[in-house]
Amino acid sequence: MNSNKTKKQKTENLRTKHILAIAAALCGAFLMAFTDDWSSYICIFCALIAANSDRKYEAEDELSKENMYRANTVVMWVLIATMVVLAGYNKWQDIGYVVYLCDACVAIALRSALFLWFDRTPKEDTEDE
Repeated sequence: MNSNKTKKQKTENLRTKHILAIAAALCGAFLMAFTDDWSSYICIFCALIAANSDRKYEAEDELSKENMYRANTVVMWVLIATMVVLAGYNKWQDIGYVVYLCDACVAIALRSALFLWFDRTPKEDTEDE
């Protein structure tokens, strides 16, 4: 009984951490795109810390690791495609560092969002409990 409660609490902490990573990354991307303020760097720093602290809250089950692997794979393909497009565009017009930082922030948010999407429980399973 206690093990089940601890597992639910870890799952909720993991979801909360990923939601905070999404919020911080999107906030950093928004601030970086529309302002040139130091607060955008703080948001990016918080998003990086939140995105890289998975092991503390992550459940030690194979499904969670598989979901993170799937999310990382999709994000890496999106990043590769984005970098190819930006490199092609960079031939005609210079692209500033802000575009690359916003791209990184969106990638962090996408990684957490995809993990939450892959890790969701179907409604049929939650009604039984």
